[in-house]
Amino acid sequence: MYTKEMQTKKNKEPKAKRVSKQELKSRVEFILSKEVCQICNVSTNLDYPHHSEFGLSKKNDYSLINICVECHRHIHTKGFPIHGLSRNDTIQIGIINNKEYLNEL
Repeated sequence: MYTKEMQTKKNKEPKAKRVSKQELKSRVEFILSKEVCQICNVSTNLDYPHHSEFGLSKKNDYSLINICVECHRHIHTKGFPIHGLSRNDTIQIGIINNKEYLNEL
């Protein structure tokens, strides 16, 4: 049984890092300009950019990666690893993308 203190602490999980619709659109356009899946390096059948940090209400708009439909489906159905990359590897790709995006401004 959880004490009141434990319940309060449990509910203080970090919230998702979201940006405005306008900024998200700009970030998505930047990621799509890479024109290749950052998981398998194929340039066909690209999907909407993927949040590399996701799940349990942790979507982070600062960690978008370009991804193809096949890799996107694999991540959400089978998980990691994928093409030799771990979840942390894809998060690092998202962090690099964010730095590149900020340098473009």
